[in-house]
Amino acid sequence: MNYMYDEDPLQSLELKTRALTPPLDSIDHPTTCNYLLNLFLAPDMARYLKETNMSDDIYNLPIHFQKIITEARMEASMLNKSNGALKRLEKLRAYVDTVALGDTSAVIATLNELLRDDDEVVNILGE
Repeated sequence: MNYMYDEDPLQSLELKTRALTPPLDSIDHPTTCNYLLNLFLAPDMARYLKETNMSDDIYNLPIHFQKIITEARMEASMLNKSNGALKRLEKLRAYVDTVALGDTSAVIATLNELLRDDDEVVNILGE
């Protein structure tokens, strides 16, 4: 291929790529917390809470989610469980499953909605 001396083929590729790529702030991020998504997709929430380490991204969640996950994790690791927080998590998961109908992308969207809407979480939990 003949290129002019002042034309860089990589530069033209970069310009084409930038033209096709949306700005990062316009991309809808799947979820801010992979731990939460994995928890809601786990077949057994109590076992997942007991056997996995809680990741740092949990602290980016709203405080009510941090609290319920932390309490459920403590309940899952105790032999004599009160199951209050685990039951609340299961209620949230049942709601997400009802809305998402097994579609992982819908699970992500529903979780993102719940993360933004404290009132909906309160309504689901009946608190």
